[in-house]
Amino acid sequence: MITKAIKRNILVFLLSLMLSSCGIRTFYLKDSDVLKAPLNPTKYVEINEFNESLYTLIDTETIYKEDNNKALNDEYYWVLKFYPNGRFNLFIINDNNTKLYTEKTFDPKYHGYRGYYNLKDGIIKFNAFLITKELRGMGKVSGTIKIEGDVLIIYAPKDNLYITTIKSSIDKKLINFVPSW
Repeated sequence: MITKAIKRNILVFLLSLMLSSCGIRTFYLKDSDVLKAPLNPTKYVEINEFNESLYTLIDTETIYKEDNNKALNDEYYWVLKFYPNGRFNLFIINDNNTKLYTEKTFDPKYHGYRGYYNLKDGIIKFNAFLITKELRGMGKVSGTIKIEGDVLIIYAPKDNLYITTIKSSIDKKLINFVPSW
């Protein structure tokens, strides 16, 4: 016989299961069973109009490679690619890969965590869809970008994200992609 307490516990479990599935809907990137992107990225966008003066500060024709002793661990490091119109991608690169950069390495259809950047109140701010500290899953991470010459620093204190990168040259055909978000 099912008691009221058991019925209530079942109901609470079913409700929490339904509510937990109401987060940001995602899809897996091509050839990946790990990397996800949001189906509707505009849910975490706060860019009304992109400030084109950022083109004088951020080079969209190259990459920014992590320069703080591989904060992820000994084998991996971050690479950032900025696109026109306020989009960017954070890529995780395996240092032990013998063929480091291929034609798919910086293709946003296959790799990277998607984000937006813009100038707001004199500060370069960003929103990105990546692994969050709070959820231990995918979600919105917000922070600031500081630029000092060729050095670019991404900082999101709430999610313990601090990446120092330096502008690095790369073959243009490896980064010639148009973001779809």
